[in-house]
Formats: sequence, C-alpha cells, structure tokens
Amino acid sequence: MIDPSRVRTPEELSQQLRALFRRGKWSHQRLAEAAGLSPATVHGIVSGATTMPRTGTLVAFVTACGEDKEQWLMARRRVAAGASAAYSTREELKSEVERLRARAERAEAALEVLRRNDRRPIRHMLTGLRASPAPSECSHA
Repeated sequence: MIDPSRVRTPEELSQQLRALFRRGKWSHQRLAEAAGLSPATVHGIVSGATTMPRTGTLVAFVTACGEDKEQWLMARRRVAAGASAAYSTREELKSEVERLRARAERAEAALEVLRRNDRRPIRHMLTGLRASPAPSECSHA
C-alpha cells in the first residue's frame, strides 16, 4: 500500500516511489516526459539507486504520478531528519567527518597520480575507499 506518512528511511522512500511508478504502469520515458525529468533520473529513483531524490525531483515525480506533493515532502523531511540524527553525539559526528576527510585525501592523492599519468600502481592508494556502511548500519558500543 502506498502511504508516504509511514516513510521513515531512505529505503522506505525508495520503495514507496517505486510502488507509485508501478501503480501507474509507467515507462521510464513516459514518466520522465510527464515529470520533466530525464529518463536516467527516473530510472535512478525506480531502481533504488537514488534513495533520496532532491526536493524538486521528488515533487516532479510524485506530481506526475497524481500524488499530493505535501505528503511526500513531509516524508522526505522525516527521512532527512532521521539521517541527521544518525549520530547520537557530537564526538561520533566529528569522528565520522575525520574518517571521511581521510578517505577524501586518499582519493585525491590517487587522482593526482592518475592526472600525472604516472604508471605506478595506485591500488595501494585506493585501499579503504570502498563504500562503507551507513551510520545506521554501524554498531555503536
């Protein structure tokens, strides 16, 4: 059942948007045209690759599907608020920011090697740059 008032997580938002798409028996192209979005954007939402569409994209998508945008905007705000509440303390957030900075620095160094067309292997520089779990998936001791 499609009910934006029950959405609390990015995954739930994605599932509900996918259900809207299926209910309307849309093709990616037709919904893209109706919403004024690119087919790639629609595909990202429907496939689940985009779990938190931008506000304007969400409004265009749900409006084209005949839905009330306000309920969906409230759902998006709940999801965004939940994401920002994933860190229970300032120290947890600070630690995550430092971890992300370190990853960004390694990625920048690897990119610089590529820019210089250096033939040395860069695999060792990319270690640790794989996608990490979302904060909600991490266990906090």
